[in-house]
Amino acid sequence: MIEFGNKSLDLSEGLFEANLSSPLAPKTSDSLDLSNYKESFKNLPILYWGPQNDYPQLLDDLERKSGVMEAGLQLSGDYLIGQGIYLYVDKLDEATQEVVQQQIVDPEITDDLEAVGYEAYRQAASREYLKWGNAWPIYKMDESRKIVQLKNFDSPFCRLERPHPVTTEIENLYVSAQWQNMDFTKNADLYSKQLGKWMKKYKLLKPFNVIAQMEAQPKIFDFAQHIKMHTSGAYYGRAPWHAVFESGWLDISVSVPQMKRRLFKNSMTLNYHIKIHEDYWKEKYADGKWENFTPEERAEKIKAKQNELETSLIGESKSYKTLFSAFKTDVNGKQIYSIEIEMVDNKLKEGTHIPDAQIADAQIVFALLVDPSLFGMSAPGSSNQTGSGSNIREASLALQARLNPHRDLINQPFYVLAQQRGWKKKYPGLKIGTKGYIINTLDQRAPAASQTTKQK
Repeated sequence: MIEFGNKSLDLSEGLFEANLSSPLAPKTSDSLDLSNYKESFKNLPILYWGPQNDYPQLLDDLERKSGVMEAGLQLSGDYLIGQGIYLYVDKLDEATQEVVQQQIVDPEITDDLEAVGYEAYRQAASREYLKWGNAWPIYKMDESRKIVQLKNFDSPFCRLERPHPVTTEIENLYVSAQWQNMDFTKNADLYSKQLGKWMKKYKLLKPFNVIAQMEAQPKIFDFAQHIKMHTSGAYYGRAPWHAVFESGWLDISVSVPQMKRRLFKNSMTLNYHIKIHEDYWKEKYADGKWENFTPEERAEKIKAKQNELETSLIGESKSYKTLFSAFKTDVNGKQIYSIEIEMVDNKLKEGTHIPDAQIADAQIVFALLVDPSLFGMSAPGSSNQTGSGSNIREASLALQARLNPHRDLINQPFYVLAQQRGWKKKYPGLKIGTKGYIINTLDQRAPAASQTTKQK
């Protein structure tokens, strides 16, 4: 038995006894050595998220610096959440023989969903799911075994337990705000003891017969569920945009404005480079006067000429002014100007690295699975800079339709509530849908603010 604060883990031998019929058991041996895994599990049963258990922290730190990424996640989240939920059952229209949605309006269900905080959970889980590829519903039960609260934990604070060495089942979820402060590679034993003070453990529900699992454990009042974008071979979910983080495109997008900021802050910007030949001063102050001036007097004369030229060249009224400059030739026929004025090439005016940033931003938008037209952007190489109204409308409808499978995952807790509360018996085939948005083209009347399209 290992203690984590006021929590304990049962590490009895029975938990680790190998089932010799398991495919994990070696064919050439009658036993399976689990001592290393068992000892490691005792020290720290956390399943790392990333090699140093800080993958979400690293991801979040860079993502927050990208305006395109922040806006893309916000836009996708808005579409996923929609304008609210509605309840319905599928009915067969006898006239058309088509299956249509028959909306259910039941104040008792609506009040119950509001009481458990379903809408707050749905909005938080939707944005977490799109950002991290994971959502973490937490069910809180009262003494009568009724679900009285539903909420979602932020992904950076959540870690799964290591899987059972034989069954591969994950039994618990651990929640802590201290993962980024723990260097598990240095002293896992020390951190495993300290971590219990800053960590809470939740029983993790399997993705089937959820109510039966809750009823089978009457002494537990808090349960966790793991909803994720499935990735083969990965315990934690993964969103498509994580690829631009790992490939470096996100870093490029973020680095360009940082480079530009440093350039503006630290660069010296000059408009003119004025060159004055030394013979100019000898001719201007003839009879040997220039040679007889002290260094201070020469500096004063040079400064006065600089002020004269700047007054003549700089200012709105001096635009397009004509400037005369005398020159002569040397013994080789080369022209020598008494005063020569050159425009300084201002590097800040160039679009250095901007094409790279645009390509990186396009990669980010593609990874977010958002049509560039919804951003007012065009695909690289396209001559259409913003897209037509029809394209934007079709992109909007396509995005809403594509999000339906993800809504089904996020709304899993609704069906848990519906089963426990008896709503499914009251309304056989009861389902939950999302009110989407309608974007009309310019040749149609703009919809009222309340007009929506119903999504699954």
